[in-house]
Amino acid sequence: MKKLFAFLLFAIAWGMAADAEIIFEHGPWKEILAKASRENKLVFLDAYASWCGPCKWMSANAFMDPDVSTFFNEHFVNAKIDMEKGEGPELSTQFAVGAYPTLIFVNGAGKALQTAVGALDAAALLKLGQDVFVQKGAPSVDPKSRASSNNNNNDRHTMASYILLQAKSGDDYSAALEKFKPGMAGNQLLQKDNWDVFCAVFQDRNLPQSQYFLNHLNDFAGVYGWDPVNAKALDLYMGRLQYLVDAGDGYVGDIAADFEFEKRAFVSSGYPGATDKALEMDLKFYAAHSDWYNLAKAVSAYRDQSNELSSDFLNNTAWSYYQQVEDVSLLKSALSWSTTATDMERNYANLDTKAMLLKKLGRLQEAIPLAREAISIAKREGVAYDATQTALREMEGR
Repeated sequence: MKKLFAFLLFAIAWGMAADAEIIFEHGPWKEILAKASRENKLVFLDAYASWCGPCKWMSANAFMDPDVSTFFNEHFVNAKIDMEKGEGPELSTQFAVGAYPTLIFVNGAGKALQTAVGALDAAALLKLGQDVFVQKGAPSVDPKSRASSNNNNNDRHTMASYILLQAKSGDDYSAALEKFKPGMAGNQLLQKDNWDVFCAVFQDRNLPQSQYFLNHLNDFAGVYGWDPVNAKALDLYMGRLQYLVDAGDGYVGDIAADFEFEKRAFVSSGYPGATDKALEMDLKFYAAHSDWYNLAKAVSAYRDQSNELSSDFLNNTAWSYYQQVEDVSLLKSALSWSTTATDMERNYANLDTKAMLLKKLGRLQEAIPLAREAISIAKREGVAYDATQTALREMEGR
């Protein structure tokens, strides 16, 4: 009984090991191409020579890797042909094989789409296969049209994984995404691979997928919970607003009107904290476009309404006006922000800004004691104060 059990374990282990290798076709080249056409796959051709050491190394290593073999067996029709025997010389000429091994990906019509020369380890071969499959070999198929096809589901999972990997590494994924999009319509977006890709790379709230998502938040929250759903909704609204903040002179249209439209849509969405976030984007937009008048209104509104107000923000904004603006009314607005910052935190930076604004407004009697206090704090805290000292001397007529 023990011997039988041991034999069964050996047989199972052997069978698993046998599956962990690329399965190569051995028929005529025309039949291999015909099979690829029928199955809507590319051919992976290992162009080798019997005497080639690197070829033997790949056969014993990369081709035997379980991840490589699983991927290649699923997504390609694989062929391994000696370029010095049978049909080999003719194929060698056709594909301009000049070294071994040459790895060639060929479509059903016999056209080479991608070629790599030299032995690759398992990781490099798998990456090559994934790149070729997603960019050149993966069909654009709506999964609803082939809902019973496991191959199609696997193809979509492969493409989703590829897109996520490319996005994470900052590499181009646009071609893969175009093939992936047809299966993301309507409630298909709820499927895990679609949701993962949508969360990772979709930023424009005006796209059909984004609009469906925003109109069906409860459905998505029921599957994935409110935290990721709210985070993605915020990403879409803020992403569009940030795009308008960053848009330069080449923007086509009325950028200010478009910004206001997007902001109103965000505030009316009911997203928690949308009003505060919209105020923050106002600040960024007007600052980016040097609209000092509207920025002043936005800063005052933010000061009066935001729950996340900080003295650093008010001080930094007031200092920007001190440096950039000459209009007296705007400088007075900046002084009011600086006063609020100083009331919140009486430190060197805040006192210095308020003193400089008062100096610029000609109110020297108010500026001098604040400058002296700022210098005193700077000395105590070990902060450089040369500029404040110079300004103080000017104000005191020294």
